[in-house]
Amino acid sequence: RFYLATMIPQTEENRLRSEKHRRQREGLGFQTLETPYCVKDAPVTPEAAVLLEDLSNLLANVMFERGGDADTVVSDVLSLKAHCALLVAVTIAGLSPEGYNGETRAYINALNRINCCLLDAADLAAEMRDSKPFVTKGVPDETLERVFGGAVDVQRDPDAAF
Repeated sequence: RFYLATMIPQTEENRLRSEKHRRQREGLGFQTLETPYCVKDAPVTPEAAVLLEDLSNLLANVMFERGGDADTVVSDVLSLKAHCALLVAVTIAGLSPEGYNGETRAYINALNRINCCLLDAADLAAEMRDSKPFVTKGVPDETLERVFGGAVDVQRDPDAAF
């Protein structure tokens, strides 16, 4: 199991948050890899389960520090997906560019584009509601339980088309 951490801690609060997340993963069998860019180059194995957290940080790093765009991130993530057994990508959805201009508007539009592209490519998608995952695409199977250990309580979204 690999945890790809994309946030670049730039403040003391960021560093404390990163340490808190690291402590939360202790004992869960994850190897943490700091990968703020080029997740496709992460040294994961073909049989690996990879938790990528998160796409919003990855996009910000790529856009604002490297001059990349949504296509860069999508290509990178799909390449990573092709090189591991399971990829779980965490993102933020539902942001609206209304009321924003310039780079903030461009960032929100890019994140929404990434989410759409990766949703299309995903075998399974879930949305968090009240701290519980609801499947909105695909059919969950024993793979999630096997890879992440123990029972994974995933609800089916009654409004989703399967």
